[in-house]
Amino acid sequence: MNHDETLEPTPVQRRTSGPKGCLLAFALFAALGGGSLLVSKVLFDRKNASVLAGARELGSVLTQASDAPGAAEVRALGCESAGALSADALQDLAMRLEEETALAEKRPPRAIDLGARDPVVYCAHPATGEPSCSKVAAAYLRGAKPASAFVVTVRTGFNETCVERFDAAGVSSGPAPSPRLPLLVAPR
Repeated sequence: MNHDETLEPTPVQRRTSGPKGCLLAFALFAALGGGSLLVSKVLFDRKNASVLAGARELGSVLTQASDAPGAAEVRALGCESAGALSADALQDLAMRLEEETALAEKRPPRAIDLGARDPVVYCAHPATGEPSCSKVAAAYLRGAKPASAFVVTVRTGFNETCVERFDAAGVSSGPAPSPRLPLLVAPR
């Protein structure tokens, strides 16, 4: 018996080359790359959902504040960002953000006290020291008729240049605690 007769011929292994090879490589790259991007997006969205929701909520509150009576008059002083925020709107926003954070961290929400009891009129101005809190209060009163006292804060970049409390007629009652608003104008 000859050993050559018992061996079956081995099929020739064909290699993919040319256009088929390029298409196969592209499909493999697209599947792995696209899959990686999709997994990254899902993980990013899950981890940062509360941050993104908070940014949307803050944007909505600031849009309402910039449309409030008196905001246009304050903006006319050269404020890049100006508005009037109710203490309730600030407190509601803080509570919603705390509830979302607590849910993500699987803990009960903590009590939030921002310290703001009065409406807050804000001006984010590019020039240091301009305008004064009394100028902002006077401009605000030209467009709004507040029913109670309000707090004015003026910011330049990272610095709060003044925080002052005024009665409904615009008479200052002196410095007030900072309402700790976020950065409303980019530092230069």
